[in-house]
This record gives sequence, C-alpha cells and structure tokens, in this order.
Amino acid sequence: MYTYPQVMSTPLLNLSQAIQIIAYEIRLKALSHEGKLKKQEWDVPLAENAEIEKLIEHFDELMQEVEFYKTDNPRQLLRRVRRFFKRSKLDHIEANVFRGVFFSNSKKVKKIVLLVSVLLY
Repeated sequence: MYTYPQVMSTPLLNLSQAIQIIAYEIRLKALSHEGKLKKQEWDVPLAENAEIEKLIEHFDELMQEVEFYKTDNPRQLLRRVRRFFKRSKLDHIEANVFRGVFFSNSKKVKKIVLLVSVLLY
C-alpha cells in the first residue's frame, strides 16, 4: 500500500499525483523484469547449426533444379535464405520436416524432367 502527502484543498491534484506515482512504480517494475522473460521451452531440442546448413543445402539444390535463380549470379539469395532459417530457430523435427519437403519436391522435379525428356525425344 502506498501513502503520500496530501493537501485537502486540492483533491483532484492529489488523485492525479497518486495515479502518476502508481504508473511510475508499475513502469519501474516492468523495466526490472524486461529481459528476464523465460526462454520458450521446447519439447524437442533446437536444430544444430549443421542440420540448418544441410537444410539450406537441400533448399539450394531444389532452387537450382527448378531454375529459381542463375547459378552463376545468385546475388544475396543464399545469404538471405541462411539468415531466415537461422533466425527462425527451428527445432530438430521442424528442420527435418523442411528437409523432407525439399527432398520430396526434388524427387518430383527429377521425375517430371525425366518424363518430359522422354516425351520430347
């Protein structure tokens, strides 16, 4: 409970000062807890750097197979892809899901390319 000096002739000023003091105390408390938030706990460990790099490698192979970018001039695409996946903090299972999706699509692309080449020749 807070107590503060009061002047009985100005009750509204007293109230506004009390609100200001309480708001100040709440703000101080909030700032003292900032940065102390618990890290989100995962049911599965986060993917290791090697797993993320392997995922990026699979994604890059898929992008090359579908000719998403010119291999002689990828610009900053791979750097941005790498930054995106590392910032995402994927867990082990999530990384494997992405790798599975990339691998599956890569197989489909190869089948389509083979089918088209057979049909054209």
